[in-house]
Amino acid sequence: MTDTNLPTTQGSGEHVLLKKSKKRPQDSNGFFNLLDYAKARIMNDMLESKVLPNCRESPSYLIMVLDEVASKTISNFCTMFDLMEAGHVYQVEKLCRQDEETKEIRYVPRKRFPMSDVVYLVSPCETSIDFILQDFPEKDQWSYDHYGSVHLCFLSPVSQDLFQRLASSPKLANKLRTLVEVNLDFKVWQENVFKVPTKIKQLPKLIS
Repeated sequence: MTDTNLPTTQGSGEHVLLKKSKKRPQDSNGFFNLLDYAKARIMNDMLESKVLPNCRESPSYLIMVLDEVASKTISNFCTMFDLMEAGHVYQVEKLCRQDEETKEIRYVPRKRFPMSDVVYLVSPCETSIDFILQDFPEKDQWSYDHYGSVHLCFLSPVSQDLFQRLASSPKLANKLRTLVEVNLDFKVWQENVFKVPTKIKQLPKLIS
């Protein structure tokens, strides 16, 4: 497990870079199965190994919030039943939604679960970070918080600037229990077919 230097926060959250699963998922013929591998990263490496041990309010009743990228990423290999059975996820909600006409990404208001742990699985971008912070305003019109303990899971490495932005919220910092980088920022289409979301001009650097 590799630790990363983080800005100082008031919370007691844990930040880790997830290791690859020790056991390579294989199909009936003994070949590597990318779908099962990606599923194991979410079910075993993220939820079972890192999130659940740090749950305080509701270890058997988790709320999972996904941004647009995360929703599309896990939809090909993970079902709601999978999340409920292995990860104790009771409800999956959207952090944001793309407007069909303007193509603008907009924040989605959600029901509050102040006594439940929440797992955010998002891409490390400014938009998603800002929407997460919007869930935990310092001056809230409500007398209770949006969620209980917070577990932040990112599909890829998070920049130092975004860490600083997260640390700027005392309320979020106090609630943060887990902070992990899943390293699953690619779309799995079939057992051995995947797509990396990168521009063509970046490919030479990727394969050099």
